[in-house]
Amino acid sequence: MSVEIYVKKTCKTCQKAEKKLSELGVSFRRYDMFKEPVLTEEKLREFIKKAGVRPSDILRKRDPMYKKLGLHEQLPSDDELIRLMIQYPGLIKRPIVVKEDHVSFGKLPDTFSAS
Repeated sequence: MSVEIYVKKTCKTCQKAEKKLSELGVSFRRYDMFKEPVLTEEKLREFIKKAGVRPSDILRKRDPMYKKLGLHEQLPSDDELIRLMIQYPGLIKRPIVVKEDHVSFGKLPDTFSAS
């Protein structure tokens, strides 16, 4: 099983997800979205499609850039929102957990197991 997790090192939710994966005995590849340029626009689009969500569904509204960019007043098009998320990864709910063809944003999937 191939598992990838995209995190922010200081994010408590990310730390809990990594700990849970370790407790389950799941090996995973960890990427720091804020230090490694691994999350491209193409990859984010793929993740959104696999998760079956819209870009606005994974928007992290507590990030300071959310208000600074005026996203609380009006959301841009999906394409523009994805571009902003790549430029400001704090706007994306984290962690992003990729297990085979399943992607979740902001948490481990409820059905996650070591199998």
